[in-house]
Amino acid sequence: MRSNSLFSQVFASILLTASAASTFAQTTYSVVAPVQTTYSVVSEPPATPVSSVAPVEAPKPAAPLKQAKPSKPEVTTFGPSDETLTSNTYQAMYRVDAFTVLSQALAIESRATQPTMTADENALFQDLRDGRGDRFSFAEAALIVSEVHDAGQRQTYLAQIDQIAADAKTAVANANHKTIKAKAHDLIKFLLEGPMKAGYVSGQDKLGKLLDTGHFNCVSSALLFSIIAHRLDLPVATVTQPGHVFSRVPGYDVQTTSGNLHKSENRVKEVRDMMEENKLNLDGFDPDRPYHETGDFGILASIYENTAIGEKADKRYVQSTIDGLKSACLDPTQPDSGHALETRFQKWFNAATTGHDLVTARAIANLYRQISRDPSIADKMARTVANANSQLASR
Repeated sequence: MRSNSLFSQVFASILLTASAASTFAQTTYSVVAPVQTTYSVVSEPPATPVSSVAPVEAPKPAAPLKQAKPSKPEVTTFGPSDETLTSNTYQAMYRVDAFTVLSQALAIESRATQPTMTADENALFQDLRDGRGDRFSFAEAALIVSEVHDAGQRQTYLAQIDQIAADAKTAVANANHKTIKAKAHDLIKFLLEGPMKAGYVSGQDKLGKLLDTGHFNCVSSALLFSIIAHRLDLPVATVTQPGHVFSRVPGYDVQTTSGNLHKSENRVKEVRDMMEENKLNLDGFDPDRPYHETGDFGILASIYENTAIGEKADKRYVQSTIDGLKSACLDPTQPDSGHALETRFQKWFNAATTGHDLVTARAIANLYRQISRDPSIADKMARTVANANSQLASR
């Protein structure tokens, strides 16, 4: 085993230092309605060998990491969502918390490749595991997820965000409006005419690049809108739909790519019209409710999901699975998150068997058996490994 195995052990130990779970936490998932849009997850025991995932037990709380810089917690949503989980969500399809599965997948990955998880991501996921950001601000979390891994560079960007927030506060205040709708309108107008004036670019979902160039897509524009809205004490959250993300304030949806505001009560029609115009499929969303209400965690999850989609297209199946798990950690109720992860695990397994790495293939099969509610895929993986072993033995 390569020295990267130490990285996996460090990641597993970092996850153990997460705070004790709140009363809403659960160690195995069940499909319930209504579902809340903030999540708390019970801390897990150290990662066991990948051939067997141990039963989940809550460890004693550990002291916080000294290097973590305290910051004021930022809200992750306003109000609970009333949506019912679809059958394709991570929470519906898997019975083990995604943070635990991520540490196990990293242990498998470390056998042959460089780790996909950086040190600052480790610290961030420790911070976010209890469902809130106590040590990292939402802005810094967004920069880390946007692959800004140099601490000095992040401080430069954070100073830039501070200035944008100060300018936005002046712009909104000067408008002398008092309604939430008016404040949201003035804020997105300010952003589109200022920090985002360079315009829309497909696929540009990274916050650092937005700050550098002014270019954005639906994800990065909604991300900056949320960050600044928090600074202005404007209640804000996020909505995902097939192929698109937008922001929401109480009573209104904010299309951050165009600046348009629509009444939330008209959301289904607006979403369906956009899907029809852009020829989008449902992708696991409920046809009667083709959207998903989420919060700050959800928009960060969208960045990881976009990265995972690109990695799968490039046939980087290990990385695609890891980033898909990172996304599931942050929003396990995103429609199709479970089905997408199932496909990624299968692609990773197939790549391992095709490459005659049967040790990795067996580890993936064993892990999948432990985490999935449906044993059929793991059974098929096990048969594939057994057949491959038989073929090798007969040569």
